[in-house]
Amino acid sequence: MSSQALVVKAVEVTLSLALAMAFGGCSEPDNQVSRSTADGEFELVLHAERNWVVSEGKLPVRVVVRSLAGPLEDGLVDQVTFVVNNGDVSPRTVTAIISEAEGEYLEWVIFTAARNLSSEQQGEINAIFRDALATLKIRIVPGSDTL
Repeated sequence: MSSQALVVKAVEVTLSLALAMAFGGCSEPDNQVSRSTADGEFELVLHAERNWVVSEGKLPVRVVVRSLAGPLEDGLVDQVTFVVNNGDVSPRTVTAIISEAEGEYLEWVIFTAARNLSSEQQGEINAIFRDALATLKIRIVPGSDTL
C-alpha cells in the first residue's frame, strides 16, 4: 500500500471514529437530578416534565429539599440558590422551610431559555443547597422562526 493510500485510510478511520463518538456519545439529558449533602442529611432534587424547551420558551422545574434523616427536631430554614447558563430562572433563590412534622419542601421555579439561538444549545440550572450542587441540563432548540 502506498503512503498516500495509508494516509487516506487513516483519515477514513479517524472520521468514522469521530462520527461514531459524536452520534453514540450524545445522550439526552435527564429530566430529573438529585444530590445529597455531604453529611447525608438532605437531598436536593430538580425535576422537569421534559428535558427540552424552545428558544425563549419557559420550562417549570420542581425543586425539592428532602430530609433523609427523618423528622427534624428543630425544623429547617435554609436557602436554595440557582445559577443558570443559556437562560434565566425565576426566582433566583428560594427559602426552604421544613417544619418538624414535614419531611420535605417543594417549590417551583421557571427556566426561560435564551433567545435568538440559531442552533441547538444546552442550558443548565445549577441549584445549590448547603454543600449539594444539582445540575439539570436542558436541551434548547431553535424556535420555529429561526429554523
